[in-house]
Amino acid sequence: TSFSHVPTPIPEGHLPPGYRTDETPLVRLIGERYPQIDTQFLKPHSGFLLDGMEALFSALERPMFAVGNAEWLRTSMADAAGAGMAVMLTGMQGNLTASRSGGSAFACALSDRRWRDAMGVASGSAIRHQLLSSFPGGMWRQWRTLRRYMVDHTGAPWSLSSPISPHFAQAQRVSEYTDTWLDYYHRQPVTDERAPYVQALAEQDVGLYDHAWQQLYGVDSRHPLADARVAQFCLSAPNHLFHHGGQTRSLIRRAMAGLLPTAVLDNRIRGFQSADALLRLKRDRSRVFQELAVLDSSALAQEALDLDRMHAVAERFSDDTRLGRAELDGVLVMGLMVGRFLCWLEREGVQ
Repeated sequence: TSFSHVPTPIPEGHLPPGYRTDETPLVRLIGERYPQIDTQFLKPHSGFLLDGMEALFSALERPMFAVGNAEWLRTSMADAAGAGMAVMLTGMQGNLTASRSGGSAFACALSDRRWRDAMGVASGSAIRHQLLSSFPGGMWRQWRTLRRYMVDHTGAPWSLSSPISPHFAQAQRVSEYTDTWLDYYHRQPVTDERAPYVQALAEQDVGLYDHAWQQLYGVDSRHPLADARVAQFCLSAPNHLFHHGGQTRSLIRRAMAGLLPTAVLDNRIRGFQSADALLRLKRDRSRVFQELAVLDSSALAQEALDLDRMHAVAERFSDDTRLGRAELDGVLVMGLMVGRFLCWLEREGVQ
């Protein structure tokens, strides 16, 4: 049995170029080739985006930051448990290992001294990326600092997409970690993707969520492409194996030739994770204001969250005012998730 999420349809123009919301057609093609697979398509329920999060809080003991993923993970786990399945295999971390791209076409062509190919894929952004990756560490940090002050005059760039209260941030001395925040979210561009992928695999604590889901549903998640042996091989292999002849992800494409439909192998459009989360939140705008009203009466939420700003973003969101996705995801959605968690803590007796 396989499980695939079917998102709410998204209007045209609401996604970045090169992304799609619904990968159902590709999944159907695989199902047609392998009829022995019982393909299940999971549609979102009609409830609020944060419904049922308290059960996850009790197992996870922290907020779930990928808010839009919670529902379909919960649904797939519940369906798997209902069918008596004990183990679920996923493709998580595959983009960092077996199906990694091999790097940018421009960087790979330069590395292989394919000058004609490099000229063919050269662009302003590719050349800029290449130049920035060659900066010595000190020079990169100076350039980043200069650019930061050109676009951010607060001295706290993290606050632009964070629901944290300024007073709480000051009390917790969050500003002292600005450089750490910048190093994580605004890393220096690299021409070799392997080092940051190793770091990403080390930092992602997938097991924390796996244990929580298993505690709730009794289903054990396994991630074959994140296996240490697979990761070690794929991240030790040279990039040209993964970006061959101008084709990204060439290793997995060649390995799956004849096993997957051509339309899947030749696909260059990426699925946008939880693309319908904001649309569903907007559909339930009355619940958004109900959530904010609850937070207004929570001592922990009042202390930790910038509730005035969250209210302002919610009002603008409700009025169809154009908002940056970072402000919506970071301030409103993350604020609602953290607020729901803080209220759960209060009910558990935390002061």
